[in-house]
Amino acid sequence: TATPTPTASPTPQSLAPSPTPSPPSPSLGQGQERFLLVNQHGGLFYESDADLQENAAYAAWLGASAIRVFATDSNTHKPWDGKRVGRQIVRWAPHLRPRRLKLVVALVNNHRPVPGEAPDSAGWVEGFFQLLPPFYQDRWKGPYLRFADDLITAVREGGATDVIAAWEVGNELHTPQTPMAFQVFLQSAVTEVRKVDAMTPIWPGTMGGHHLQPWVVRSPLARWLYCEAPVDAYTLHAYDWLSGD
Repeated sequence: TATPTPTASPTPQSLAPSPTPSPPSPSLGQGQERFLLVNQHGGLFYESDADLQENAAYAAWLGASAIRVFATDSNTHKPWDGKRVGRQIVRWAPHLRPRRLKLVVALVNNHRPVPGEAPDSAGWVEGFFQLLPPFYQDRWKGPYLRFADDLITAVREGGATDVIAAWEVGNELHTPQTPMAFQVFLQSAVTEVRKVDAMTPIWPGTMGGHHLQPWVVRSPLARWLYCEAPVDAYTLHAYDWLSGD
């Protein structure tokens, strides 16, 4: 019988296509294998370096790429101004850098106004304490804006902008009584933040389903927020049960 003619072994190039270059890493800086945000509501308000170091170590152990923190303290009610909070970020930065961690900083906690805010800018609605329409309409231009400017400036002057993944204009911000007030606020607040930091991404810090324009299924405000608003990404708290669909 005739001996079959051997065929040449396929070359490695014919086994698999050449690898394509990897896409750029996410802005959070950790690459495709790490894209977890850890919420530490009071993370900025620990007094000791040991606590700051431990919080960073714990987030890194979880595999996080960023820690999301609030700039106002609803837990222990420390009345720190923007400069003090900014210096706290600078203080935390040496514990974040070696662990490849960044901060997402919500410039105000919906449950705790900035120091000096007018009393009627916040109050109890829907069962929890939150910012109210007067804040979104024009009060934000007072203490909130000074607080945000001072905080961002302190971080920049302290050389710690490299540990900021994003500024959020707030946490769980919503205006169900006057839905369009949020649009005007967000546009204006982003413009003001850009005056003191032209590079860091800005996120809106909104809530879950039907909080901006309650029960309007095809909400024009929602479409504007997700398709046209001058923001870079979102942290949407999608915990609300709407329906089986």
